[in-house]
Amino acid sequence: MNKMKLFSALAASAFAFSTFVSGAAAEGLMSGNTDAGIIFEEDNNTVVIPNEPEHPDTEHPDVVWPDGERPDPGKPGEELPTDPDYPNVITPGPKAGLWLAERPKEFDFGTNQISAADIFGGAAIKVYPQVGTSAFKQAVSVYDGRLNADDWHVTAQLGAFDSGKLVGSTITVKALTNASLTNEYNAGSTAFGSGVVSNVFTISQGSAATLFQATGKAKGTNAVVFGEFADVEIHIPREQLATGAHNAEVTWTLSATPGA
Repeated sequence: MNKMKLFSALAASAFAFSTFVSGAAAEGLMSGNTDAGIIFEEDNNTVVIPNEPEHPDTEHPDVVWPDGERPDPGKPGEELPTDPDYPNVITPGPKAGLWLAERPKEFDFGTNQISAADIFGGAAIKVYPQVGTSAFKQAVSVYDGRLNADDWHVTAQLGAFDSGKLVGSTITVKALTNASLTNEYNAGSTAFGSGVVSNVFTISQGSAATLFQATGKAKGTNAVVFGEFADVEIHIPREQLATGAHNAEVTWTLSATPGA
């Protein structure tokens, strides 16, 4: 009897424990959790062509495709084939990237006649306008498809001439138009930089000047459009004039930092 009483007590205890566990299990059957997640990556695989600078919410119409067919947009930074009359270099880039999309092909100031009167007399600075015409305008444009970063600015600097002459020369661009406001994604916000005074941009040797800069979420194509070809001028100190060909490069630099 003593053993039976002991067995009965143990059985009751086991039953109570079993009831407690069953209750917890039943509660687990009534609710639970499911993990959910999604991953986003910047689209640096899709290559896009910048929109046309004068109309930055319009697809670029001036790329010339072989056989009239439009192939893939090309490789980032690779110059695209254009109509010979089109005055700018067009480069594609990654859809989620920041890149210099367009810049003038050249500044051609032509062939000019000079004499001693030009070197030793008259104005201290001689001015020669760019020659040529085009149905399109020269421009500099930036494409910004980044997700968060908004700062960028573009500078230009004139290099030394290969002749060793024309030291101290500058190039000015008049009648600039800030064509950056675009509805491609969002109303952009850009402003001329410190290199632009009274709507004239001056490009000098030895120091870079800021043409324009982002002041907000300037996404998509942002552009500064130049005036007529003759609105681009070279200013040369008269004592630097010399016969022969003189060639130099203007370097355009896009930086992902605030402008000045």
